[in-house]
Amino acid sequence: MKNILLLLFAVFLIFNLSNCNYDQTSPKTEVSCDTINVSFSADVLPLFLNNCVASGCHNTADAQAGVDLSSYDVVIAVDTTWIIDAITWNGNVTPMPFGEEQLPSCDIALIEAWIHQGSIDYLFCTRAREEVFFALMMYCDLF
Repeated sequence: MKNILLLLFAVFLIFNLSNCNYDQTSPKTEVSCDTINVSFSADVLPLFLNNCVASGCHNTADAQAGVDLSSYDVVIAVDTTWIIDAITWNGNVTPMPFGEEQLPSCDIALIEAWIHQGSIDYLFCTRAREEVFFALMMYCDLF
């Protein structure tokens, strides 16, 4: 019994020490250029929704050039080089957002940082940790 609890605790610790880090700051009220531990849900998705999805170009229904930027699951399937080339207007692909001004440098920096940090969805990692923690607590209550 004691070995099982130790094993479960070890699994819980290993999971918590993985790449999933969570920025526990309060929700942002203004855009900052803090590019450390960029969160897809808090930082990148709002940029995609406001500049790419809402315009009717890169949503699930239209997905211009086969690119859907409406959720984490579909964004991670997109070639990140294409995303960076499109938002930095380097000439290899059509500049995005199409027909609009280039994104502010801070927005570009946030997207690039998220990609270079491994394109992790920190919100998902936090939820997964909570589920493991509660499952462990429920298991321990059984004994």
